[in-house]
Amino acid sequence: MKSTSSSLFIIFVPLIFYAIVPALSLDLYESVCNEAGQDANSCINTLKGDSRIVGAKNYLDLSKFILEIAFNKATSVQSYFAKVAIRFPEDNGIRRCSVVFYVNVLEDFKSATYKLGYNPKGAIDDIHAAGEEVMKCEKVLSGEKSYNPSMHALNDGIYLLSKIASLTVNHFALKEG
Repeated sequence: MKSTSSSLFIIFVPLIFYAIVPALSLDLYESVCNEAGQDANSCINTLKGDSRIVGAKNYLDLSKFILEIAFNKATSVQSYFAKVAIRFPEDNGIRRCSVVFYVNVLEDFKSATYKLGYNPKGAIDDIHAAGEEVMKCEKVLSGEKSYNPSMHALNDGIYLLSKIASLTVNHFALKEG
């Protein structure tokens, strides 16, 4: 009887661990955020509110959702800069952010989303280009009199989304070969 109970113990212990380990593992978005280095907490805080992202089971879906969020938030930032440009018509930096840099950011995110299914490496290039456009906006604004910390925070948020999208699409690209 003793050997039977020992055998059952040996059989059931691995099954228990098999059931527990997935519950302890990170969600897909959390594992990507952990790769964001010093931005890991900001990444998690940015993404955890979207149930589609939290529930994503593959890098393709996660990439699509993150690019959609990035596009929508960049649209809001572009609109914000357009409104501020009306209040400060003499501020060339704000106007350039609105009608040049953020128009390019939106085009780059849209292009990345389109390329995702057939050219993930091209999508990554577009995402990097979006991040560069955000940095151009930031550079131009930093020298303007009307520059304020909220503008920096908006640019920083979009740049973070470009970083997260790049990490996620890179995982998808590696799986695709």
